Amino acid sequence: MLASNVHSPTGAHGLPMADSAEVGGRTRPEPHLVEKTGMLLDGTLRRPIDIFDLVLHGSPVALLIVRVMIDVAARVTGKHPESSAPA
Repeated sequence: MLASNVHSPTGAHGLPMADSAEVGGRTRPEPHLVEKTGMLLDGTLRRPIDIFDLVLHGSPVALLIVRVMIDVAARVTGKHPESSAPA
């Protein structure tokens, strides 16, 4: 039988629970990238595993931002990188 772990950082199945943020008196899960970014801004991002985790989870977002910036710049200048390639 599973016991309720009210005061434990683990859930009913013994697995670690996700970090949560209290909003409006209720707790809700906090996205992992938001948590790591908050740690960076607070100055508490010190452990190498946390830094690696931020780089790992943040790199797709950074690449997406770079790609969007390249596409916007190409539209503004009228130069499309795909059309400049030799046929």
